Amino acid sequence: MNLRFIVASILSLWFISGCTYYQASDVDRQIDQLQGLSPDAMIALLGVPNKQIKTEQQQHLEWLFSERSQSSSRVSVGGGGGGGHWFSAIGISIPLNSEPETCLIRASFAHQQPLSNVTWEGDANYCGARLKQLLQS
Repeated sequence: MNLRFIVASILSLWFISGCTYYQASDVDRQIDQLQGLSPDAMIALLGVPNKQIKTEQQQHLEWLFSERSQSSSRVSVGGGGGGGHWFSAIGISIPLNSEPETCLIRASFAHQQPLSNVTWEGDANYCGARLKQLLQS
C-alpha cells in the first residue's frame, strides 16, 4: 500500500464519521424524553403547535417541521498529473429527491396533566436531527 491510499482512506473515514444518520429507534429515544413534560414546557421547547384540537377530555397538539433539501445541481471539472500520467474528471451532482423532509410530532394531554402519548412520523434522519437541535437548545 502506498502512502496516498492510506491518507485518502483515513480522510474518507474521518469525513464519513462526522455525518450522523438517525434511525427510527434513535428518534423513539428522543421522543421518550418528551413524555411527561407539561404542555407549557413542550411549547417552550418546540414552539407554538401548528394544530390544536380540544375535546371534552383531552387536548391534542401537533408540530409539523418541514424543509426542502438544500442540494443543488453542480458540475465540477478538474485535471492534474503526476509522474508523467495525466488524468481528468467531471462530476455532476443532481438532486433525485425533491420532496420536502418532514417531521410531525403529536402529543395529547388531559386537563392539567402532563403530556402523554407523544408520537412522531416522517423522515427519521430529519426528525432525529431536528429533535437533537431542539433538545440541545
